[in-house]
Amino acid sequence: MDKQSCNIVQDLLPLYIDEACSEESREVVEAHLKECEACREAFEQMKENLKFPAEHADAKRGLEKIRKVLRKKYVILALVVAAVTGGCMAGSWILQTIEEPIAYEDLKMSVVRDKKDPTLYNLTFNGESYAGLYSEAITLKEDKNCIYEAEIVHCNRSFWTQLFERKPLKNAVMWSFSENPDTTVGYVADEKGNKKVVKTVAAYYQATPGSPRYLLWEADWYKKAHGKSGGIV
Repeated sequence: MDKQSCNIVQDLLPLYIDEACSEESREVVEAHLKECEACREAFEQMKENLKFPAEHADAKRGLEKIRKVLRKKYVILALVVAAVTGGCMAGSWILQTIEEPIAYEDLKMSVVRDKKDPTLYNLTFNGESYAGLYSEAITLKEDKNCIYEAEIVHCNRSFWTQLFERKPLKNAVMWSFSENPDTTVGYVADEKGNKKVVKTVAAYYQATPGSPRYLLWEADWYKKAHGKSGGIV
């Protein structure tokens, strides 16, 4: 075979392999390959070279499908984890924030004199943990120099404390009250700038607004000067 014929046939081989050449060109290539060993070898080599990219493309498409499936599964898994985490956080928040008042009869609360300072009386707790402890002050009496207040103490429990904080309190001091008549907790000034001292002279426990108040402590000097403020008021 002359070199010019081989060059023409080899130029047509890629189109022949892809079945993209005309019928006349296909017949020319096939006739030439039957007679030319060099072009047959070139044809076989070219078929192998063109075969691998096609197989590689198929494999790449297969891997892309696998990646898409995995990505979808990862997204679903992430959404499930986020939902579970959000549910746990919401549940924890509900358990900790929804509280109920503790009745006086259910509290192991007492007011005892401080061992180091006999003028102090400590409000102590024993028994179950509580979720919230707070108070507000009310005025018992008032004169030209002083306002005498009582602390109204409230205590709540939550589902969280009942489920997870079951270790009981033991002599936990939560408040201290002074028996010293000179102890003040602040000052109040009227519109003219006249100041009155504020003194805490009693403490009560009240579970909910409107429920009975139980006297926890009252300063002896106050009782002697003004009379007893009461037990349940």
